[in-house]
Amino acid sequence: MRPTELRAITIAMAILNLTGFLMKDAAILDPTVSLVFVIVVMAASYVVLWYFWIGRNWARWLVLLTSVLALLNLLEMPDVNATLQAVLLVEAALGAYLLYWLNTSAVRAFFRRSRAADGA
Repeated sequence: MRPTELRAITIAMAILNLTGFLMKDAAILDPTVSLVFVIVVMAASYVVLWYFWIGRNWARWLVLLTSVLALLNLLEMPDVNATLQAVLLVEAALGAYLLYWLNTSAVRAFFRRSRAADGA
């Protein structure tokens, strides 16, 4: 059975994925290259979110990894503007929650059950 929080969490991650446009740094890369890079990464993220939504365990692991990265991004707080600080805080809060929630027995069982249903 799909966890009840999965819909809200997936929607929150999809919305936060759009903040990638705020974080592109044209000073490091050519603006066009930077934009293309952000679009490719965001598109790949939406693919992962789709597989997360349908219960693929590998997508759960990628979300766990990005949750750790969201917490590590807090180290960037002094170097960014107030808008990005707010985004980093929201992402870190969601990341911390996901590190807990995705490791609960019911949620792990959902992702394992999805893999077993595929015959993997």
